[in-house]
Amino acid sequence: MDNKSVTDQRLELYNRGNLKINDCIDVHNFNDETVVLETSLGMLTINGEDLKIEKLNLEDGEIALNGNIYAINYDDDIDFMEKSSGFFSKIFK
Repeated sequence: MDNKSVTDQRLELYNRGNLKINDCIDVHNFNDETVVLETSLGMLTINGEDLKIEKLNLEDGEIALNGNIYAINYDDDIDFMEKSSGFFSKIFK
């Protein structure tokens, strides 16, 4: 995991359809049913339907998603985080 210091992480969910997160370090995977993010508090998986990334600013750690959100789950699997590198990290290297 990145050495970024843990700040107050905020997840704002509106009507199960719009989600804003202020602590996104990287996007590891995304499609219209699952988005996997790395945050300073662990891996965060968002499951749903018709998911779209509306805003992504990794410099500021901000991401906004739209769609039908069914579940938000944290995973503390450090081995997974160390072995994988994010989708956007690979693109912008």
